[in-house]
Amino acid sequence: MNYYKFRNRFSRLKGGETYVEANRGYTMRQIVFLNGETIASNRYHPEYGFTLPAGYVDYAAYQDLNEKEIKAGLIDPMKTITEAEFEALWHQNLDHHRGDWDAAKARFPVGAEVSGPVATFYPHGVLLTIGEGVLGLADSRVCRASSTETIFPGRKVSGVVAGYDEINQWILVDAPRVEP
Repeated sequence: MNYYKFRNRFSRLKGGETYVEANRGYTMRQIVFLNGETIASNRYHPEYGFTLPAGYVDYAAYQDLNEKEIKAGLIDPMKTITEAEFEALWHQNLDHHRGDWDAAKARFPVGAEVSGPVATFYPHGVLLTIGEGVLGLADSRVCRASSTETIFPGRKVSGVVAGYDEINQWILVDAPRVEP
């Protein structure tokens, strides 16, 4: 994993101080501090939606793409940070939502049947909205294998709670089935 810090210039989060965890060019987690607000990729944001970049991002090319602006002092260069620096910020975000997360785990115990619409697709799998402010993570390959039809946001998926992703505060959904 690689960890970076930079001022966002290209997305809806323009101007935000952005911290990312990347695995071979794919962003796995992201946290942005923008206008006094913390916007993290593990939660849906009412204004910005899901904030994880889609697809491959060449973070190493950032310096080259912005060389003139960096030399002119118009923007700061991207910095490599340590895993510990990233984790400290990420865990502050998790701690802020700890009460909601504990309530979600109590509401959706292991073995419970759950269902909800596809919210988005992440490198981790298919994110489902299984309750207000509660996201479930299902294996995308199993979802695709359960239906001959296309899977898209809004499509309902059912499954069983298998456990909890404590790093992202997501409910793990096993045996997902795309509903007709």
